[in-house]
Amino acid sequence: MPDFYDLWSNGGLGTASAALENSHLIRSSAGVLYGLDGWSSEAATCYVLVFDSAAAVANGNPPATWPKHIIQTNTSVGSFGLSPTICGEYYKNGIWIAISTTAPPNFTISTSSLTHFNVLHGPIFSGGQP
Repeated sequence: MPDFYDLWSNGGLGTASAALENSHLIRSSAGVLYGLDGWSSEAATCYVLVFDSAAAVANGNPPATWPKHIIQTNTSVGSFGLSPTICGEYYKNGIWIAISTTAPPNFTISTSSLTHFNVLHGPIFSGGQP
């Protein structure tokens, strides 16, 4: 099981948006999510969805892959953040994050690129799969 000591001894990988965007593939293989934060200037309330997926998830009601986390941001300008646990959260397939303009159970990826993501993640270290 991944744990804090793996992160401490090996360090985490930081992935941040190079420009404003509507989604970001963080990992295309199994890994651990240690935390994320970001900022969005969508014109209305939007939803940050974190998926256990190695690729983009298609729009749907509900989406074919249900998100592990859903974070609602405030209208106009909203900051968001997530810290799963001190030892991280295991993602079997990969980590993909996106902004939805509709509330769950609907998923409609934003057509605007107005969000900055900053994600701390890592591979599965010595602990292996949970």
